[in-house]
Amino acid sequence: MLKEHPNSVFVSFALDFEAQIGYARRLSEAAEAVQGRLSVKYWSCTRERYFLRDTEKRSSVSLEFNRFGYMGLGLGGWRSGVNDYVSLFKLGLERMGVQKLTRMGFKAQAFISVDMTHREICELMFGSFLVEAKDLETICGKPEDVLVQLHGSYKGLKTQTIIAPVNAEQSAQTFMSNPALELLVEPKLYDSGLKDFRDRIARDCLIVDSDLSQSDATPDAIQDFARESLEAAEQIAEATVYRLKRMQRKRGTRNGNTE
Repeated sequence: MLKEHPNSVFVSFALDFEAQIGYARRLSEAAEAVQGRLSVKYWSCTRERYFLRDTEKRSSVSLEFNRFGYMGLGLGGWRSGVNDYVSLFKLGLERMGVQKLTRMGFKAQAFISVDMTHREICELMFGSFLVEAKDLETICGKPEDVLVQLHGSYKGLKTQTIIAPVNAEQSAQTFMSNPALELLVEPKLYDSGLKDFRDRIARDCLIVDSDLSQSDATPDAIQDFARESLEAAEQIAEATVYRLKRMQRKRGTRNGNTE
């Protein structure tokens, strides 16, 4: 499902580790080594973090004293470059002297068009992911909107999945609430990259926000985690939309009408 909507996915990846004494010297060396391979035009830094920004690919690599990360607009950049990014992160961790990761995380926030209105998606959430709406009327009256958050384990990875029908305004607000989006554009006052993405996903749609993680790992595990977390996010999105569509077929409704 994410493959069918690659330009409507916001992606982030993070590697967390314990801070070390002497990080300032090591961090600058790590950033220099990573930039030597990445060769991006724009970069910025503070004492505790470096941002290497590829605004043409709408992506950013961050190197901090206790975290390395990636974020990007669209799934294509991460999918095609994942091996290169893993190599860069491993190089940076080696320069930092990091031998153990406290957490690896991958997040795919997908805004999926399912050819239904916000109201129709909301109605189908009841019965597919929640009990029927009538069973909740004593709690909230007639439900008008819904958000489901699920925590679990998927093929050995910890998961947090948020499923939410959204209208155009909610979709845009959800995307724009992500932190540090300004790193993906340059010059910030004139680059329309964020606006273009926001306008593309500002419609009635289904958000499937998958956050997958693994704790207590070594840098050698990054490659497998990057591959497995991407596959898991795709399968979760696929299963979520299938479940919603199955309820649509079961009720025999489309666009608010009985077929």
